[in-house]
Amino acid sequence: MIDVLETEEITRAWAQRCGFTLPVLLDLDGKVAESYAPEGVLPELPRNQIPIASNLIIDREGRIRFYELLDSRNFDAQLIRLKARLDELLAAEDESASAAVEESSPAATPAPETSSAVADVEWPADVRITPGGTVTVPVRVHVDPEHHVMANPASEDWLVPLTLTLAGARGITCGDPVYPASTPFRVGEDSFATYHGEVVLQVPMTAATDAVPGERTVSGTLEFQGCSRHACRMPAEVRIEVSVEVTDPGS
Repeated sequence: MIDVLETEEITRAWAQRCGFTLPVLLDLDGKVAESYAPEGVLPELPRNQIPIASNLIIDREGRIRFYELLDSRNFDAQLIRLKARLDELLAAEDESASAAVEESSPAATPAPETSSAVADVEWPADVRITPGGTVTVPVRVHVDPEHHVMANPASEDWLVPLTLTLAGARGITCGDPVYPASTPFRVGEDSFATYHGEVVLQVPMTAATDAVPGERTVSGTLEFQGCSRHACRMPAEVRIEVSVEVTDPGS
């Protein structure tokens, strides 16, 4: 909990009166609150007052997982949306913990998810490589017009950058993706590197000199965090599978 623009004495008395046992941090000059105020929203309020009228969830790594500004027309007095998102986060954490300790029998592999509410992935229709050759594959990420995603590299350690991870396949090695230049998105006095619209990543793929001609499936994941001007979604991950053909150099 953070108390904004109040002295330690006032904050201590208030916390004792409310029976709080959790730590209460002091933002004496309001600068911390200002850093969480998106530019151009609620202009009638001082910048350091906007987060006070907003709902935020910040995880253990300091990443924003939910941000909802005060909306007088759709005021969520019972924090229904915040509680729903918190339940999602806690459920995902429980599932991750269970998966780490649970050993189960093999299950059917679900179809890869190549899209989400914020972004979807588009691969070229044909990816072909000759043995010993290298190609650069353009991977297009389409970001929803109402959102942006954090660029790679991210502006801060606690942000979740757009990250493409590929495992390669038999006889095929995938290099590190080359990410495009970012677009600044201002929040108060801070500026964050983001991507909007269509984002094109360049992925080098190399076939071994002894790679046997034929098709392979390269799999991987795309991780990102989508934000609008009013709220940030929880980080998302979509699974990717793409067919790559090693061609016969004599054909």
